[in-house]
Amino acid sequence: MKTYILSCIVLLTVLSSCTSTKLPRPISGDFAHIVLFWMEGQSEAAKATFRKDMEDFIRSSAYAQSMHIGTPAGTDRAVVDNSYDFCLIVTFASKIEHDQYQKEQVHLDFIEKTKGLWSKLQIYDSVR
Repeated sequence: MKTYILSCIVLLTVLSSCTSTKLPRPISGDFAHIVLFWMEGQSEAAKATFRKDMEDFIRSSAYAQSMHIGTPAGTDRAVVDNSYDFCLIVTFASKIEHDQYQKEQVHLDFIEKTKGLWSKLQIYDSVR
């Protein structure tokens, strides 16, 4: 009986240590498209409209798997660039789907509608 109880305690200890190791969840998609927008001279109202337009267009995309729209976090480190106004991260299943998204009408319409609002744009693409 002592051996059984001791075995149970050891097993519970091992299991609890295994489940306490939490790994971050990977984002969906093998292709990440990161776009930084600078909107120099734009009003807060214009920025709010831009954000809504961006959310609407990404939700309409047939190719986007996941998305994140954000603003600078204000982290105070020399290696962090907080100079942009919006960050858009969109993930795709593959580079092929990203390339299709680039020609997708909803994406082209968004660019046409908002191109006068941003003064600078920087894009970073990566594959898994």
